[in-house]
Amino acid sequence: EVTVGVEMTYDPDRDPLAVEITFDTDEGEITWTVGRDLMREGLDSPLAVGDGDVKFRLVGTEWPISGLLMCLMSPEGHADVGLPYDEVRGFLSDTQRSANEAGKGFDAQLDNLIERILSS
Repeated sequence: EVTVGVEMTYDPDRDPLAVEITFDTDEGEITWTVGRDLMREGLDSPLAVGDGDVKFRLVGTEWPISGLLMCLMSPEGHADVGLPYDEVRGFLSDTQRSANEAGKGFDAQLDNLIERILSS
């Protein structure tokens, strides 16, 4: 086991459906982009969810045993990373609020465009 620093970021302007998770390792920073919905689904599933290189699943019942297990696979190897449940859930709640706000701005722009087209 190795402890690594983890930073999760969300930019709804760049990709409203994904978050970036950056790991601070001995080899430098490594960033993976993953779906918000996939992470959220993993918070509630004791079985691994996801296809491909990234999977998530709920582990244990209380921290430090309880959390979200992120399973990463690449040609270079495999890593299982434990993330604290409450922090991930709070982060995803915050991203949902941001996504909702970004969506309101997009909806207003779309409504404005439709109104301009119909009034032409």
